[in-house]
Amino acid sequence: MIWRFGADARWDRIGKVGLYRTVAGEVVSTVREDRVDEASGGLFGEASVRLAPALRAILGLRADAITYHVRSDNAANSGSGSAAIVTPKAALAWQPGRGLEIYANYGEGYHSNDVRGGIRG
Repeated sequence: MIWRFGADARWDRIGKVGLYRTVAGEVVSTVREDRVDEASGGLFGEASVRLAPALRAILGLRADAITYHVRSDNAANSGSGSAAIVTPKAALAWQPGRGLEIYANYGEGYHSNDVRGGIRG
């Protein structure tokens, strides 16, 4: 059995994110302007087991967390929040011949979009 563990961390400080009205590519007015701070991190672990000479299984878990703070020129668009999720991963890898490996995978994922859409005030 082979074990792997890892971690990642990220912090974004976005000083100015705006939505503007334009005419012919020139800004004519501001719809909204925000500043966003966002921090995220993740931990993962997986185990790989050889089931047969040409077959192995990989099982894993990943935990992700995010926290954010939005400051907007409109108080209704400002706020903070956080969320966390744990997701499973599983895979089978079969090597029917030299130089060829075929995979079957299952996993759930997490993707963070623009946090400004998740503000609840």
